[in-house]
Amino acid sequence: MAYVYRHIRLDKNEPFYIGIGGLSKFDYYKRSKTKSNRGKIWRQIANKVDYRIDIILDDLSEQEAKQKEIELIALYGRIDKKTGILANLTDGGDGVVGMVISEDTKIKIIESRKGFKHTFDSIEKIKKNHFSKQCGYVSPMIGKQPWNKGKKASKDAIRNQSESQKMLYKNGYINPNSKLVINTQNGFVYNSATEAWKASGLKYSLSKYTNMLNGHIKNNTLFQYA
Repeated sequence: MAYVYRHIRLDKNEPFYIGIGGLSKFDYYKRSKTKSNRGKIWRQIANKVDYRIDIILDDLSEQEAKQKEIELIALYGRIDKKTGILANLTDGGDGVVGMVISEDTKIKIIESRKGFKHTFDSIEKIKKNHFSKQCGYVSPMIGKQPWNKGKKASKDAIRNQSESQKMLYKNGYINPNSKLVINTQNGFVYNSATEAWKASGLKYSLSKYTNMLNGHIKNNTLFQYA
């Protein structure tokens, strides 16, 4: 099953990228975490500021995930098209729709493909990678969260997150009864208890976690409603 994720820049506490993953059997949210195969604008932002990863929607079909990706990119708008705040270089869905490619880039792509042949080493690497995926190998780095390091969210950042949450409410991506949740240690703000629970990796069940946030039982976490 596929999922939709977004990258939140911590200096402004606002989304700067929307993506989908889970289209391969052994994804395990890997696509949302990787820094490879990202666009120029994404790299410029990610190299300059800290960011966190939110899984917005999960357990979707591939088609549903692609459709939601398209809707969210349209909702937030793209930097390269001067329509919004996202670093995405396409309109989502199949990965190439709406891509802005300069004439120089087109020529470079055409020239790079002329007479190209894989070396023996590159073929062996492709085989090895394919074998690893078939065997369910997962990199030991997956699960570590260096992207969660950052400064505490400012009042302006929390306000930006609140505005982002309203946009998601309006377009049906978040339950209108959801409350913002804050990590009291680092100041990260999440749109809902479910989003915070998924990001935290806590072993508590979601129901026990929400009972802690609501004060029904002792809260043994660093999270509370903002």
